[in-house]
Amino acid sequence: MGKLPFYLFLIIFVACKDRKNLNGKTEHSSVKFDSTFKLMQICAGQISPYKEMEMEGKLFQVGIVNNLTVFIFTRDSSFRTIEGYSLGTAFGSLPKYLRKNVEEELGFSYWIELKSGWRLGFCIGKSCTEHAPVDTSKVSFVFKRK
Repeated sequence: MGKLPFYLFLIIFVACKDRKNLNGKTEHSSVKFDSTFKLMQICAGQISPYKEMEMEGKLFQVGIVNNLTVFIFTRDSSFRTIEGYSLGTAFGSLPKYLRKNVEEELGFSYWIELKSGWRLGFCIGKSCTEHAPVDTSKVSFVFKRK
């Protein structure tokens, strides 16, 4: 019963028939997700369980806490935000108004929130926050979180 709200969300979200394949993943026409939980750092002081999900050929990590989706994360280079940004986008190529709104989350990353709600993450150095992004810094990951 605990996983039911998550599965219902996915089924309603994609509104398609599901089936199990041989490698343990549940498939929908354009969505596949691994049924095992893993752990991921989702902010400076929190590790959360997540599942991997493939949608439209793009791989996402979906964090679930108390049966609620609390974050979506991707390092898939083929994913583009509605604003047109993706992994590898240079900090210096972003509009000035976005570069002025960079946030630092010690031990997690620097990030910029877009109008779409997606955040561009910049992991710089071993701690991911060794120094602020410079013009040549590249987007390391894209995420949303509640």
